[in-house]
Amino acid sequence: MESFSLVWEVDDSQIRCLEQTDSVEMRQGEDLHGRYSELVADCGASSTGKKFAISFRLYEEECFLTIKARVKNVGNTVIKLGKCHLLHESGNIDLGEGAEETVVLCQTAWVTDNNVKKLYSENNCHRSKTVGLLYNRSHKLAFNCSFMTFDKINTEIEYSASHNKIHVDGYCDFDDYELQPDQEIESETIGCDWSYDPYASLENWAAKVGHYYKPRIAPKPSVGWLGGWTWRDGFTEQTYEELVLENSAAIQMRLEGFDVTNFWVSIGNLKHMLPGNWTAFNKTTFPHDFEWLVSKLAKNGQRLGFWVAPFWIPDKLSPLFEEHKHHLLKRQGEFVKCDSRWRFGKSGDLPPDERAGFYCLDGSHPDTVDFLKRTFEFYQKLGIRYYMIDFLYAGSGSTPGHFPYDEYFDRSKVKGPEVYREALKTIREAAGEDAYILSSTGTTFQNIGCVDAVRVAPDCGEGRPLIKGMNEYPAMYTINTWNLIRTVSTTMANTYFTDRKLYYNDAFNVMTIDKPIPLNEAIITVSMFALSGGPVMLGDDISTIGEERLALIKKALPPYNKMAKPADLFDAVYPDWPKIFNLKVEKGWDEWNVIGVLNTEPTTVKMELSLDKLELEHGPTYTVFDFWNEMYLGEIKDRLEVEVPPHHIRVFRIARSRPHPWLIGTDMHVTQGGVEIERLEWNPNRRYLSGVCIRPKGEAGNLFLKLPKGWKPVQYEGIQTAKVPMDQSLIVLKPLVFRTETLTWRIDFELEDEAQHHNLLHVGEERVILE
Repeated sequence: MESFSLVWEVDDSQIRCLEQTDSVEMRQGEDLHGRYSELVADCGASSTGKKFAISFRLYEEECFLTIKARVKNVGNTVIKLGKCHLLHESGNIDLGEGAEETVVLCQTAWVTDNNVKKLYSENNCHRSKTVGLLYNRSHKLAFNCSFMTFDKINTEIEYSASHNKIHVDGYCDFDDYELQPDQEIESETIGCDWSYDPYASLENWAAKVGHYYKPRIAPKPSVGWLGGWTWRDGFTEQTYEELVLENSAAIQMRLEGFDVTNFWVSIGNLKHMLPGNWTAFNKTTFPHDFEWLVSKLAKNGQRLGFWVAPFWIPDKLSPLFEEHKHHLLKRQGEFVKCDSRWRFGKSGDLPPDERAGFYCLDGSHPDTVDFLKRTFEFYQKLGIRYYMIDFLYAGSGSTPGHFPYDEYFDRSKVKGPEVYREALKTIREAAGEDAYILSSTGTTFQNIGCVDAVRVAPDCGEGRPLIKGMNEYPAMYTINTWNLIRTVSTTMANTYFTDRKLYYNDAFNVMTIDKPIPLNEAIITVSMFALSGGPVMLGDDISTIGEERLALIKKALPPYNKMAKPADLFDAVYPDWPKIFNLKVEKGWDEWNVIGVLNTEPTTVKMELSLDKLELEHGPTYTVFDFWNEMYLGEIKDRLEVEVPPHHIRVFRIARSRPHPWLIGTDMHVTQGGVEIERLEWNPNRRYLSGVCIRPKGEAGNLFLKLPKGWKPVQYEGIQTAKVPMDQSLIVLKPLVFRTETLTWRIDFELEDEAQHHNLLHVGEERVILE
């Protein structure tokens, strides 16, 4: 880093804050990031009406620097603040030789257009929200310039390149905030670090941010059901209430033990199906009181959840606009409007140009806060414990920036994140500590600490009611949406590092896999849900789904406690996209990698994956098991050769080879031991393999074991065996039937050349221990 300056835009002029310093002080200290040396510079003078302080902290244990600034209005008139450039574009970044191989992470803090791009593309100029990363793939050096705080001010990073120079502009935009006399305000804090590993750099950033904000992270991701949208229509064909109750009973019977807990009711519960009528209910679709429905679900161990668009106020068909018009956001004197033409209920019965649209509530106004508080406290007393809060961009302003505003109530707050989070905090508190909140269609990073999960990608897997004007009409679901699946998986890859550090990443939204969805598409959906390890919302009618497809759902339940890492994030750069997902599964008895290779193209994909790309050591030998084909593929030492059919996915379990009988895969869960095997142990002295498996009572499944050449079972009862010519090994299939949730098993083995002595070696021992 060289020649950087700190520039603050004040009253439409740029002030280079470090060019005239009044004092410089060096300090030593320690904070949550560790021990640091700090340089604090005071600059500016009372004659200018502005006084600045800049802090640089260099941390001793790693190459990590933070920068923040503060301005005080020491004059007699209001000053207007623009961008605070903590890293100004006048400086240069040197990433070593081969700068043309530099790629940049571009985040939108939104559900689409999150990509890694080549720096030398698109006129060599790029922008990213909050998180910035440059990586020289040739020199293998990464520069991370990301904001460590971002809860008050819009934060952005711009990259550019010219004449073999790389420039970075990291700024927080106060967006014409008016600083009153004798008042001061701080910028957000930006952090800079260098790393040879861009993945570790992003993960360390998220860990530091999580350590600072200490967000509430629910003990586990939500697993639930979204009904009334796909296959059966709770809007036009039967009552929504009947559909909920039928699926509640079906889940309690057919998915018992899989913790499908949260029932998400969307739109159909509202009077006239109109957002804003949050406490006025639809007696046609839900004839009984919701207290009654809550108690019905509770008997099956389930919780009722609602869809809410908390910042929306309808412009017609309701008195809500007149009630709330004094606390709505405005731009240039006009109410800010989400210009959607609402297609549901009473509004949907009108001609398109007469349907309802929505104005945006001002999160800084006390009446907005009171309205949200009363709404969610009412829901809490009703027994609602799951929320999908949607269309949040209506109140988030500059992030992502779809509905900017310039008039709002509390001018002591910066427009955008600070105003927005005031409302979110109210919702979080009023909903109750035991409520699970998922955010959608809005900003992502800035929801930290206010929600449990964030929808990081666009809608995927949802059906739609039989309403004219819907994309799916006259059907209820669209299949073969390969562009959408590619977009969702790309966004999952580009945001993986925030999962479980800032919130749960909700990438694939709804798991809908019943026929007539093609089997290959269903397998992709189940695989990506399992690899994401995130929330699962079932979209099928569980009361009618066939056993074959129901069995597929179970292969992703429960979610594993980690999201897969995109192995090709910095190689398959835009307009290409990541296709390789690497999930490191770690248990007390072993660790292995589950690799998903996704192909959304109409042609076969062939590739060779080096082991270092999969974060595996060169030298050891690894066994490879193909999950969906239930096939042992042999051993590898330095690379994995992959061939994926059109519009399909292959999932491999790669584990270090053992010189004795050992597990190579299961057919019960995509992680193949991550959730269904509690313990596995090889006894080298007595030569037996034993384990403890966990699945819901009544379930069944199979373990696949590999016996190296020379090994054989002592007895064959209760197992099935097959010889593999390519390496003369044996595959042993061990069927399991869970008469209880926990099943203990054991199989004894022997070496062939000692088989004639097995009676002496195993006298008194029980050969095979079943349940």
